[in-house]
Amino acid sequence: MNIRTKILIFILASSILIFALAIGIITINNRQYSISNSKKIVDLYSTQSSYIVKSILEADLHTVKTLKNTMESNHILSSPKKTDIYRQILQNVLIDNHQFLSVMMSWELSMVDKEWQYPYGRISTSTLLENGKVIFYDKQEDIEDDNLTSIYYKMKTGELKEILKDPYFYTYSEKDTGTSFLETRIAEPIIINGNFYGIVGVDISLKRFQSIIEQNKPFSNSHLFIVSNNGTIVAHKDKQLQGEKITKVLPEYSNYYDIIDNIQSGNSFSFTLENTESGNEYISFSPLKIGQIKTPWAMVYVVPMDIITREALQNLKISIFIFIIGMFFLTVIILLMIQFIIKPITKTTNILKELEKGNINAKYKLSIKRKDEMGKMTLSVNNLIDALNNTAIFAKKIGQGDLTAEYKMLSNSDILGTALIDMKKNLIKAKEQEGIRQTENTKLSWSQTGLTEVNELLRLENEDLDKLSYAIIKYIVKYLNANQGGFYIITMEDKKQMIELSAAFAYDRKKLLEAKVEVGEGLIGRCVREKNIIHISNLPEGYLYITSGLGEKSPSNLLITPLIFEGSVYGIMEIASLHKFEDYQIDFIRRVSDRIASTISNLKKTLRTAELLKESQEQAEILQSKEKEIENRMNALKNAQKEVELSELETAGLLDAISHTASIVQYDMNGNIININDKKLALLGLSDEVLVGRNQSEFAIEAKENPQWYKQFWDDLRAGKNRKRIFRFEKDDIKIIYDETYIPIKDAHGKSYKVINFSIDITENMELKDEIIRLKSNKK
Repeated sequence: MNIRTKILIFILASSILIFALAIGIITINNRQYSISNSKKIVDLYSTQSSYIVKSILEADLHTVKTLKNTMESNHILSSPKKTDIYRQILQNVLIDNHQFLSVMMSWELSMVDKEWQYPYGRISTSTLLENGKVIFYDKQEDIEDDNLTSIYYKMKTGELKEILKDPYFYTYSEKDTGTSFLETRIAEPIIINGNFYGIVGVDISLKRFQSIIEQNKPFSNSHLFIVSNNGTIVAHKDKQLQGEKITKVLPEYSNYYDIIDNIQSGNSFSFTLENTESGNEYISFSPLKIGQIKTPWAMVYVVPMDIITREALQNLKISIFIFIIGMFFLTVIILLMIQFIIKPITKTTNILKELEKGNINAKYKLSIKRKDEMGKMTLSVNNLIDALNNTAIFAKKIGQGDLTAEYKMLSNSDILGTALIDMKKNLIKAKEQEGIRQTENTKLSWSQTGLTEVNELLRLENEDLDKLSYAIIKYIVKYLNANQGGFYIITMEDKKQMIELSAAFAYDRKKLLEAKVEVGEGLIGRCVREKNIIHISNLPEGYLYITSGLGEKSPSNLLITPLIFEGSVYGIMEIASLHKFEDYQIDFIRRVSDRIASTISNLKKTLRTAELLKESQEQAEILQSKEKEIENRMNALKNAQKEVELSELETAGLLDAISHTASIVQYDMNGNIININDKKLALLGLSDEVLVGRNQSEFAIEAKENPQWYKQFWDDLRAGKNRKRIFRFEKDDIKIIYDETYIPIKDAHGKSYKVINFSIDITENMELKDEIIRLKSNKK
């Protein structure tokens, strides 16, 4: 093996080993750190997403608790009034909480019906909206015996205190084509004086959680879904999986953990799922624990591993590229160097052997005594020693992290120098990128910390709107390192929306600080109308001032953000600062505004429910005071009824006396016979059963011969006028003529409700009159 080959192999092998080892260590450490940090971010975001769902369900649970307390406090009312008040309460809760599909209560029969002596049986009332109308459904259940497996029985026996039912499909229609809802039920037991009286609960549509999992995706190609306590999928990007069991549609998860057992235990856990259709995936489970409910749910965040490892792979590619380029240039340089050592001499060979070992020292430099090719070679060797020394010093400084070290190139053709300088530039660039990434991670951590602390603040200050407003604006101003802040609440005044200042922190305006403004007025009103953040970085002079020990100064940056929840604006935050608001700070304000608006919405609903409770209690007191008055009126009505009954007996006797001399027929106001007393019916071959229910127009000659007169006849009777007429009836050889009197009978309000017809038989008189007329005509 010649010296050229030896030098080439030795230098290349050493360089490759050093470069590969250095780049390999850096790349591996960076990759592990990137993957570990990304997984922590996934776990943190999964937890944050679970807080959103948790806050919504806890607000619903709080409403159920308030409903339970309302039912227990109204138990002192009498039974008739209590039922009406309970129904009104159910209706108010349903109308004020549009997320509820229905509101229900279920009472033990033995507690509401004193005649029911059995320890089982209950009556349930469900309230729901159908076509915009409140409908109540009542039904009796467990009449034969208690259902020992039902949730109601477990709450009755004290096994369960409060429940969040596993999701189920339900159709609020009696038709097969009715819409099927995936819903759940939150229920609380009603305990009065230590006794179980029943339960109250609400049915909640799970559709609203679909928007949460679809909108919250910080990693591309990732997705969230929610799983209930028994493994039912509540919300998923694939809507066809809703209502399915996770063990059925995602059986591969069970290869890593006992999914259902961990969810029911409320554990946080994660794992990497390998060899799926979409590649490897990182799965993070965060528990959803609602109040004191012992059946937690879980929020699941799925992120492809190639997204998590993308940054690490990119750095690896860059390192490999740098390594290949460096090796290429180093190889070229070595080949050029070898060209100058074709005819070595002993001393030069010894020097080169030292150089081959990497032992570079100025003492090995040769003295130049000749100017021929050997002298040039010696000069080159000396220059090479100097160059390698400079390179070693430069490389050592770079290795120690001194990226400010300078390297002087031997010439414009110094390939090694160019490669080293390029390496330095790449290391500087890599360090800058690392700084940028750390800055982004710091911003993300800052944002997530702020969201967590705001969530905790919203959880603690959720009973008084003024305290909540002040606590929030104080925290936001301090956390943003701003100077002033105002918190406004949307209120109604004379059926008109107003924007009212609820809390202010560090405010000292030179101009008058308005407590209320209208929608559309000024920047605050404009923000409510447009429902969008207003960011001004060049405030006009004198808009507002910030005072301190150093004097007064006008801020130049103003941030006004609407508090929007489910499309409605609940308030406004106004923040002023001497410093510029960064994009990540504005994004933080945008994200936290949704949660603040949600809390304000829930708090307003809670306050409204409390007001309704107070009104219900006041109404109950009024009803109790009126019960005595109603009882007195009932006694008076009973006495009046006795007088009416005596009067009716007298009237019946009078009609009986008249019936011995005249026929009596009773009609309703449409001319239908409702009663008949005519002694000549037998002569006509008719009976009461044949005539009752028939209309007079069927056998009245006037109805056919003179319908206009007949119509006027009955219009007068309906108007309360008495009428008379002559009625003729002929059948076979029988002829009857009646002189009829029609009298309308009026009720207590003066309205006619039936007609009595008194008929006197004048057949003989009319026949005698006709005979007299006939005889007179014969005499003539």
